[in-house]
Amino acid sequence: MEEPSVGAVRERRRLRRAPRVAVAVALGIVVFAVVAVVAGPRWLLSQTVRTERRAAGLELHKIAVVDHEIAYLDGGSGEVVILLHGFGAEKDNWTHFARYLTAHYRVVAPDLPGFGDSSFVEGASYRIADQARRLAAFADALGIARFHLAGNSMGGQIAGQFAVLYPERVQSLVLVDCTGVKSPKMGDMETAIRRGESNPLVVASVTEFDHRMEYLFVRQPEIPGFIKRVLVAQALDRQARHETILAQTTPEVEALEPDLGRIRARTLIVWGERDRMRDVSSVSVLQNGIAGATAVILPDCGHVPMSERPEETAAHVLRFMAGTASSES
Repeated sequence: MEEPSVGAVRERRRLRRAPRVAVAVALGIVVFAVVAVVAGPRWLLSQTVRTERRAAGLELHKIAVVDHEIAYLDGGSGEVVILLHGFGAEKDNWTHFARYLTAHYRVVAPDLPGFGDSSFVEGASYRIADQARRLAAFADALGIARFHLAGNSMGGQIAGQFAVLYPERVQSLVLVDCTGVKSPKMGDMETAIRRGESNPLVVASVTEFDHRMEYLFVRQPEIPGFIKRVLVAQALDRQARHETILAQTTPEVEALEPDLGRIRARTLIVWGERDRMRDVSSVSVLQNGIAGATAVILPDCGHVPMSERPEETAAHVLRFMAGTASSES
């Protein structure tokens, strides 16, 4: 009798294992579904966030800095890049963008004091200059003397103010759809607020969340309704602190403009052409004020290019930090 070939034996073993593997996979799916139902949308969201952080090579840390505890993401190696989020946002706004940087740089993305998982101190000042000083103390606590600095929206204004206060510490500066200057053309958000509409920066319902997303993105990410409800619940938990900070910072929304000439760092301005929060005409003000600043304007993009077009935005930033900045404008 002819002996079966090695290949035939392996095939028989594979076929015998297949039902067991299928059962194990099905059981795993059932267990995941049960856990998801029991733990709820918050658990699903937290798992998604952890997965995205791992993909970007980032880990969560916390550190005490003067009067605040600051939560931050940290990963990669090499020269340091610190990333600052905007009002009402948090450190994970940079996660998709950061995955393109961590192979080349050490990336640090904090929750600014008063936002996200960082602490809020009743009675403290969260004005732009005070946040810039806290950033200096945060970098000191991490032993970082000099670094590349990027910020979006309010975070961009804080980054610009930091470059004014601590010019020797900034290797390069990236301003992404930042506040701080008066736009020659009023943005849609400012126009709506002057008409008496609610400020889209403060979210208290799913409807308001959707409204804010319309201002932030040209092409919105697909977010399931149950995740939106979790995000709105988080916003409601932080609403009082956000309203306090908004009241302090709103009068300063154009306060960086007089100091633009004091910025000495190599500067890249990145802007979404269809930004409805800060009109693209702000770019000319920043370029005229900051000596040697270059600009990149992304077509069909909104207020948060690092979230809407992370790979493209990162490519421009990487070229700039390497000393070959694009001069498109």
